[in-house]
Amino acid sequence: MGAEKITINLGAVEIGKIDMLVENAYYTDRSDFIRSATREKLKDHDADIERFAQAEHISETKIKIEILVGVLALDKKDILNMRTAGGKQSLVVVGLLQFIGLTAEDAELILDVFDKIKIYGTFSANSELKAILEEDGVLRTRKRRSDSK
Repeated sequence: MGAEKITINLGAVEIGKIDMLVENAYYTDRSDFIRSATREKLKDHDADIERFAQAEHISETKIKIEILVGVLALDKKDILNMRTAGGKQSLVVVGLLQFIGLTAEDAELILDVFDKIKIYGTFSANSELKAILEEDGVLRTRKRRSDSK
């Protein structure tokens, strides 16, 4: 699964406690501890995340909505199959969405298929295609500080 690097700030005491656990072989390194703690905390919020996903679904009653938690990789063949199936749809991805081999020339095809694409996580695509989808208002991602620079 695709991983994204993030930076966090922790106090000296928290870092010291993590280092003590690492030194005593509870975790392989600081990152292992942070990934484990994150997974455990996210498990605590599974019901909340499901509720948020359902709220997305209910808010758009006239358009087919697909909600995916995980990794979704789409190429031109996949998008063409979706268009053949008919009707616009909205896509909500919690995780990673990849448009493989799609370029700015494929923007019209994607706009024919999707009314909205909302990403909670990471979006991987040709930069020109991404810009077109954002300009058109179809693509919505969480803006990171590094994205706004």
